[in-house]
Amino acid sequence: MITLLQSGSYKGKDYVVYQMTSGVFQAQVTNIGCAIMQLRVPDRSGVPADVVLGYDTVEEYIDRPKYFGAVIGRVGNRIKDSRFSIDGKSYAVTPTHPDGTSLHGGLYGFDTKAFAHAVGAYQGHEALHFYYTSADGEEGYPGNLTLQVTYWLTESGDLGLHYTATTDQATMCNITNHSFFNLLGEGGGSIEGHTLWLDADCYTDCDAGLNTTGEIKSVRGTALDFSVPTAIGARIDEDLDILRYGKGYDLNYVLSVRQPGKIEKIAEVYEPQTGRVMQVLTNTPGVQLYSGNNIADVPGKGGKIYRKRDAVCLETQLFPGATGHMHFPSCILRPGQVYDYTTIYRFGAR
Repeated sequence: MITLLQSGSYKGKDYVVYQMTSGVFQAQVTNIGCAIMQLRVPDRSGVPADVVLGYDTVEEYIDRPKYFGAVIGRVGNRIKDSRFSIDGKSYAVTPTHPDGTSLHGGLYGFDTKAFAHAVGAYQGHEALHFYYTSADGEEGYPGNLTLQVTYWLTESGDLGLHYTATTDQATMCNITNHSFFNLLGEGGGSIEGHTLWLDADCYTDCDAGLNTTGEIKSVRGTALDFSVPTAIGARIDEDLDILRYGKGYDLNYVLSVRQPGKIEKIAEVYEPQTGRVMQVLTNTPGVQLYSGNNIADVPGKGGKIYRKRDAVCLETQLFPGATGHMHFPSCILRPGQVYDYTTIYRFGAR
């Protein structure tokens, strides 16, 4: 069941909050950045808790955007020097960092936008549909990009996200969701005791600025290998360049060879105290593992303070920096093509 909880206007943005309820699972979503504001999941005893970091009010999402639960684009992750080329033509996008990097779509990416919205259906499920047209030149990106984001929630614990986009000019497109998860419950402390299984043999290496170098390296025998379920905090501070650069895990994994286009399980997170489990299924070729290394005393819900490593993110995506590395899966979307990817976060307990 999907119900409208709230609507209003703040700083020129018309906003809504919807509640999605299916069996014992419940989510609240706003059209501001399509942010997942709340996600209530029961533990092994049936006691529910909100497992996503964020804020209590929509106004806070507008005033203090920190990507909590939001859709990220036009290009998620980093663009080195805020420049890329398509068909020999160079484009400059808005830098967000002093080193000249553009992160997560620029200063005013999709996470800040007020999306149009409607309740409808998707593959037999009641669903929320969000719509946004990113104009030619927005944040420096070429082409008018038309985006639809669809969310649905099932009684079996699936929170589904489906992204489609089209363009009238060749452009860059790499869209993800930036939910910060803590299966203890948001504000429940460090996620270093959560165990992670990740179906990836390799990762895309990065420089000190966390920009991809183009080199694809094996995870085998390193602290990056989660082919056997391992506590996230067990090796997080090992002396490995990419861990030092990111102050923990902040890297793109190359997902193991799968059937192209098929939505498959690629990761599982387990929290032993509560028994909560989150599986991730997707048809993207990569996923960014981020262990909340840069959360710095952020005021969150109910007066809680979020701190370093209080959340884990698994952001399904195309490979970052793809325009500079032609052997990476292409992030270029052209007229006549459809950007079409799905991610499912599947919750349960054991």
